[in-house]
Amino acid sequence: MDKIKIFVAEDTEYTELTSIDKGSRNDVIVQIGNKIFHPIFYHIFTLTQEYNESITKGKIYEIDNALILVEKTSKEEIIRAVLSLYESKFFDKVKPIDLEEEYKDSFVLFPKLRTLSGWTQIY
Repeated sequence: MDKIKIFVAEDTEYTELTSIDKGSRNDVIVQIGNKIFHPIFYHIFTLTQEYNESITKGKIYEIDNALILVEKTSKEEIIRAVLSLYESKFFDKVKPIDLEEEYKDSFVLFPKLRTLSGWTQIY
């Protein structure tokens, strides 16, 4: 069994409160062995709100294939969800990412995110 690690771009009280308040967190990286995954966590209210906004504008709402619905977008709930997903073999069905490619547009503002050593491990 490969060791699982969970990282976030920033682990501060402000980031925690902001992600809970906005109902989403997209700066989570999961490392299993030498593979890296990028699940995106949403509260159902936020997902519904984004869907309704798209429909109102006459657009189609696309859902990312690694979108995970959680009761609360807190760090504790995200860790719990990732461990549960790992146990159910979810990551066996999801395509790993290349960190450099996935976050290339963020490197101008956040160059430290280029490698996992720039991320904060929370599990």
